Amino acid sequence: MLLTYGSRGSDVSDLQSKLNAAGYGLDVDGVYGAKTQAAVRDYQSKNGLSTDGIAGDQTFGSLNSSGTSSASSTTPTDTATAAEPDYGKYKYDTSTDEAYQKALAELDTVKATTPDYQATYDKQINDIYDKIMNRDKFSYDLNSDMLYQQYKNQYQNLGQQAMQDTMGQASALTGGYDSTYAQSAGQQQYDAYLQSLNDVVPELYQNALSQYNQEGTDMQNQYSLAADQRDTEYDQYQNSLSDYYTRLQNAQNTADTSYERGSNDYWNSLNTVKEDESTAYTQKNDAYDKLVTLISTLGYSPTSAELTSAGMTAGEAQKWLAYYAAQTAASGSSGSGGGSSGSSGSSGSSGSSGSSGSSSTGSSSGSTSGSGSTSATYRTAEDVGTPEMTDTTLQYDYGAKLVINSLGNGGNLNSSNLNKFLNSKGYSASQISGIKKVLKSSYGWSYGSR
Repeated sequence: MLLTYGSRGSDVSDLQSKLNAAGYGLDVDGVYGAKTQAAVRDYQSKNGLSTDGIAGDQTFGSLNSSGTSSASSTTPTDTATAAEPDYGKYKYDTSTDEAYQKALAELDTVKATTPDYQATYDKQINDIYDKIMNRDKFSYDLNSDMLYQQYKNQYQNLGQQAMQDTMGQASALTGGYDSTYAQSAGQQQYDAYLQSLNDVVPELYQNALSQYNQEGTDMQNQYSLAADQRDTEYDQYQNSLSDYYTRLQNAQNTADTSYERGSNDYWNSLNTVKEDESTAYTQKNDAYDKLVTLISTLGYSPTSAELTSAGMTAGEAQKWLAYYAAQTAASGSSGSGGGSSGSSGSSGSSGSSGSSGSSSTGSSSGSTSGSGSTSATYRTAEDVGTPEMTDTTLQYDYGAKLVINSLGNGGNLNSSNLNKFLNSKGYSASQISGIKKVLKSSYGWSYGSR
């Protein structure tokens, strides 16, 4: 298993965990980025392994053993990439939504017009009902009947007159003398009038009963009239209440619609902001990782604009430069000797001397070791390429550098093995062909005879 820069997955997470156990402060995110590569290189250097930044069987074997070394104090593990966007700060603020606030004000206005049932006729109805239910039963008393008293006085007066007239007539027949006959005749006339008074009593009783019944009917009519007025008032209240609930529902629907529209507009615009922030976050992290790679592997000194673009502080850049210097020193001390003398070095058509030379691809400098290995030092961002870059010159030069850093002097490397190695790094056949040309022209590799 080989893990290199750009690898992803659970194996990378496992590697990061093992490195953290050895003293490195990596994020276990399953991404083989610049920090992970730098930690691998440092660990390899501290444990006598090939310092190629590639985690293979030897690196994993060393990490799995009990004798792992602690992280180098020069590894800048405390540096930080761009802060992840804080989306929790975003919230739909309804107080700033003019349409929603207007709808809420209208809703409050409608709520303030809730109709009340006045019950204007309830007391009147209750009073009439009490009179009807508590009314005395009918009874007739002659002595309390004023009409009867009038009849009584009238009939008594008429009886007196009739009695006197009869007695006077009887006295005239006897020569003016009173007689028992005269008195008896007068009394008979008086009793006749009193008897006529008794004949009037049934009529008076019936009149009193009719009057009692009419009063009952009148109270019932009053009750019915008041009840009708009460029902009319209640129907009007029900109509007002129905109209109120219709207006209230309309106002509530308007408020809900305004809220939903405002919320949707806000979150739609926020999604755009999130996408922009997420893109900026990703771009900044990518720029940070690329800058770390440039500094830690090539000793590149970034400009202020590059630091700002990557979200890296000058202090962090200095830590990575110090790390690069430490790794370069460690790599130099483990080499096999100085360069060859004079013009008899192992360089080919590139014309590089034993002490210094220039490559055909740009401002790289290097020294050939006694055993024929070449070490290239790059100082500008344009000197680095990956299989994904569109500039073929950068791709080829970076691929050649990868071969030199990973395989040293090449040993018994032949064209077939070189193809397999570059294939494992993701290079295509055309890219591999270009890399071989750079190896031969710039670094004097005769891979076909190896």
